[in-house]
Amino acid sequence: MTRAQSQSQPRFGALRVTGAEFGPTNEVQPVRDGAGARTVTDPGGGTSFSSSSTLQTAINASGTGELFVCSVSNPTWDSTVTPGTHDPIILFPGAPGATVVDGGGADRIAFDSSVGHKMTIKGGTVQNFGTTTHGTGIVLRGDGSLVEDVVVSDCFFTGISDQASNDVTISHCTMHSNGASGLGGASDNAVVEYCEIYGNNTNLNNPGGTPGGCALKILFSGNGHFHHNYVHDNIGFGAWWDTNCWNWLIEENVCEENYCSGMFTEANYGMIIRRNYIFNNGVNQSIGTQPPTHENCVNVRISDNSSDRTNPDGNVTPVEFYRNIVDHTDFSAAVLGDLILLWDHTDSASRHTANIDVYENQFWLRDSTSQRIRAKDQDVIPPGGPFTTDYQIWDLDCHYWDNEYHVTDMAESYWMWDTGTGVGVAKTWAEWQAIHTGDDIDRIQI
Repeated sequence: MTRAQSQSQPRFGALRVTGAEFGPTNEVQPVRDGAGARTVTDPGGGTSFSSSSTLQTAINASGTGELFVCSVSNPTWDSTVTPGTHDPIILFPGAPGATVVDGGGADRIAFDSSVGHKMTIKGGTVQNFGTTTHGTGIVLRGDGSLVEDVVVSDCFFTGISDQASNDVTISHCTMHSNGASGLGGASDNAVVEYCEIYGNNTNLNNPGGTPGGCALKILFSGNGHFHHNYVHDNIGFGAWWDTNCWNWLIEENVCEENYCSGMFTEANYGMIIRRNYIFNNGVNQSIGTQPPTHENCVNVRISDNSSDRTNPDGNVTPVEFYRNIVDHTDFSAAVLGDLILLWDHTDSASRHTANIDVYENQFWLRDSTSQRIRAKDQDVIPPGGPFTTDYQIWDLDCHYWDNEYHVTDMAESYWMWDTGTGVGVAKTWAEWQAIHTGDDIDRIQI
């Protein structure tokens, strides 16, 4: 059987690549430097406001799509601004941090838009909103909404919540130190770009629980674009696509130093994950009630993605993970340092691990710990229920090929795979190649 017959083919071609072609196109540091809020300039001609009440009054009296410009550095914000049907453009001019909308920990949302009507917010810092009732700084419900160059921090739950149906853009924002996550939800065709997302989950929520603990969690959406974002030092998972997401293009991002997995896709359809730098994620520390484990602390976690199903666009597409750099240099605890995990842990027709293609990546294996390129079949149905042997990952079109392995120990069994109803066992390089015949690039000893 040829490789073309034994594995699905990538939509962008399978070519052997040089080292300069792995990871972000313009290298890692420019992604870090280019992410986050920038200075916003007042174009002139807008209606000025100095508080939430004066802004609300002006919006209520306006037409559609008018500009409103904050005239003070610390506007009073003692009510939620609800733009209604007016589709306003709200501007906070100046450098990041020059204008601060502070909620004082009050039980409210700073901006809460209407279904069917877009809202644009540019510039300013939105901070310190919410309690257990209202925990979000900005809620977007209208299609076509835009949040740009905004800093959102120290909100009780989520910094920005995308609850629209379509076409929301979140660009050059900084989301940090929020209680659970920087960004939650997503509309179809959403764009999240050039954002810096760090230090979230200050409430120390269990990252595996419903409230979650992560940089961002994207749910139930398709055809989005997540690119040039810097996701780091979050107290939980980094970038997380969770449940029935499809056809996202995830590229040119830096995900590093997150307490759990840096990049995580779970219970979705197919998507493209390419040219990212994923480094030193996973720490030996419990968060809430979640302990550090191989499953929680691996740099890249791809679990229960049943990408052999027809997605809402009517297509069957694989998860394509390619031209990424995955590296780990911190080996302070045995549970740290795993690079990638394909994990089948919920055994059902809608949740299993299938049609995953991992190719043309650089994997850096800098110590002599075995099984750091991992696959594990630990099916239970329902979650927490009895072990079953249906939908075994080994038989469901999951393949590795043309990857570049930089290794410390040429004798180490860095790989984990199995057959039949096995859960997963260590494999030597020769055993791994016998299974994944396309992984035929010579190892490079560090």
